[in-house]
Amino acid sequence: MTIKNSDFKASLKKFRRDLEQKVNERMLRLSKDLNEDLANAFVESSRTILKNNSSPKDSQSANMIQIISDSITYEENERTLYNSNQNKEFKTTGYVVRVPIDKNGLVMFLEYGTGLEGKNNRHEEADKIGWKYATNDNTIKQIRYVFSGVEKIRNIKWYTSINSKKGFVFKKKSNSYIDSKDIIFQNEHKPYEVITPTKPNKNGIIAKPYIRKKPNADKQLFGDYVISSGIKPVRFIYTAKQNIIQMINESKTLGELNNKLNKIK
Repeated sequence: MTIKNSDFKASLKKFRRDLEQKVNERMLRLSKDLNEDLANAFVESSRTILKNNSSPKDSQSANMIQIISDSITYEENERTLYNSNQNKEFKTTGYVVRVPIDKNGLVMFLEYGTGLEGKNNRHEEADKIGWKYATNDNTIKQIRYVFSGVEKIRNIKWYTSINSKKGFVFKKKSNSYIDSKDIIFQNEHKPYEVITPTKPNKNGIIAKPYIRKKPNADKQLFGDYVISSGIKPVRFIYTAKQNIIQMINESKTLGELNNKLNKIK
């Protein structure tokens, strides 16, 4: 699943709408001061959960987590809401939570999880937004490459096993998020050579040229690669959202809700 995938975009749309309905719209119906305290509580809670429950492997990945954390904010906003008792719309000004989605989709991948790790620890709202796990397991992908001026096609499994770890393989780049359970390795193979037979075989036929690995050559390295079984759901948005909803639902009065907020400041 990638940022360009239609399933991803559909899930993202449902994720954003749910956040609006469950958190932002409910908070906007409260007094402005209380509304801001709730929005701030959501931001602080989600940031803390993200920091404590994510597991980046290196400083680059940790920095990506920090950028996501810093992007979770709240802002003053004017919205039009519906009053069911009066059967009419009304405008209100208050504070709403913002959770920007980065271009690589890491916010969603961390929240809901990916691959086999996500499949074995499904997010509570995965089905609700149509989030799928390990969709390429047991499938084949085609790799096109050029060898000796000739384009070749190789069929390989999306999910493979390296050092007893099953997962998908990708090339490590400057913007790659690497989780703590991922394994970084170097792709390597021996150089090839073209053999041109000059002597006929026992049938008197000279064989056609063929390619073989150089038997005594050193292996060549082709950069860092990663095998990953996926990301375990961090649930930093879901848990923060549930905390806010529970506080609102369990408070019989605005004063009681305000007291609960004061305890977590």
